[in-house]
Amino acid sequence: MKSLLMYMYNLKDINIYKNRDYIKIKEDNKEYILYKIYNPQRIIEINNILKNQTEYYKIVENINNEIITIYQDNYYVLLEINTKCLIQSNNIILNNNEYSNYQINQSNWIYLWTKKNDYYESISINNNYIKETINYYIGLAENAIEFIKYNDIYTNNLFICNCNKNDLNNPLNIVLDCKEREVGELIKRDFFYNNISIENIRTNLGNYDIKKIIARLLYPNYYFDIVDEFINNKVDENKLKKILSKQTKYEELIKEISKYDQNIIIPNWIKKDK
Repeated sequence: MKSLLMYMYNLKDINIYKNRDYIKIKEDNKEYILYKIYNPQRIIEINNILKNQTEYYKIVENINNEIITIYQDNYYVLLEINTKCLIQSNNIILNNNEYSNYQINQSNWIYLWTKKNDYYESISINNNYIKETINYYIGLAENAIEFIKYNDIYTNNLFICNCNKNDLNNPLNIVLDCKEREVGELIKRDFFYNNISIENIRTNLGNYDIKKIIARLLYPNYYFDIVDEFINNKVDENKLKKILSKQTKYEELIKEISKYDQNIIIPNWIKKDK
C-alpha cells in the first residue's frame, strides 16, 4: 500500500498508520487520510458540490487526475488534512429540483425512513435489549413519517449538512438537506452524548421551521445507529443502555420544543401534559 500511495499520488518519504477504518499518511508537514469507499458515485457527487469550497479537507486527485483510485478491486479516496479548516454557517447552495437525483440529497425523509423501517423490520439481532425495544423505535419512526405527511413538510432549498458531528471537516460525511436537519441532529447529540439537560439546551429556533425540527427529533436514528453497530459487530451494550435510560426525558424535550409553534399538528402523546 505504501508504494501504491507514493506512486499514485506522487508522495515522497511517507509514513503510514493503519486504523480499522482508514490509513493515515504523513509526508513532511502534510497529513492525509486514505479511505476505502463502497459507493464511488457518492464521492463524485460530493466532489462536484465542493469544488469551490475551502471549508473541508481536500479530495486529492491521483496521477491520472481521478479522485478515486482502484486497487485490488477496491475503491479508495485520499483526503488532504487541513487543520485550519473552519466550517462556517451553512448557506443555501442548491435548488432541490436541480439535484433531486443526487444520492447525497437526503431531503426526501419519507422515502428514506420508510425504506429503513422496512429494513429494520426484516432483521433479527441476538441482543435482548434490541429485541425488546426495536418495535418501539420502529413505531417512533412511523410516527415521524406520519408527522411529515400531516404537516405537509417538504424542502425546496438545500444546504450542505454533515452526518457526523464529530468529524465536521471530512467531506465524505456531507449530505444535502435542509438546515433544520443540522439543528435537530445537534440537539440529539447534545442530549444523548454530551449529557446536556433539557433545561440547558437553548437553541435559537426563531429562524427555523419548527415542524422540520420536530420531525428530525421524532426520528430515532440515535437508536438505529447503535443497531447498525451491532449488525457490524461493533457491540457496545452500555451505549445502548444509555440511550434507553434517557428516552423518557428525551420525549419531554420534544414536548418542550414543540411549544415553539402552537399551530403544528403533533402526535397525541406529545400533547399530553402540555
